[in-house]
Amino acid sequence: MPSHPLWAETKIMKVNGMVCAFCAQGIEASLKGLSATEDVYINLDQHIVAVDLKGTDSVSNIKLKEIIVDAGYDVISIDMSDHPVEHIRMMYEPS
Repeated sequence: MPSHPLWAETKIMKVNGMVCAFCAQGIEASLKGLSATEDVYINLDQHIVAVDLKGTDSVSNIKLKEIIVDAGYDVISIDMSDHPVEHIRMMYEPS
C-alpha cells in the first residue's frame, strides 16, 4: 500500500512512442500538474504510464489520454489497477 493515506485509485496506460528519459519527464510533469495526481511511474521498456489519483478526486480517461496525446504519444489502452504506483514500480524495478 502507498504511504499516503489519500490514495484512491491507480490507472495504467499503455503508451507508444516513448523512447527516452526526456519523453518520460514531459509526460510525468504534465500528469503531476493535475491536482488529482498523487504519484506517477513511467516504464519506457514496458511502455506504461501509471498514475495514482488522490482521495475522491478523479481524472477521466479522456483527460489522461488528451494529456499524453497532446505531448505527442499514442495511448493504446487505459486500465484500472488493484495496486498503487509504488507496487507497480517494485514489480518492474526490483531492488
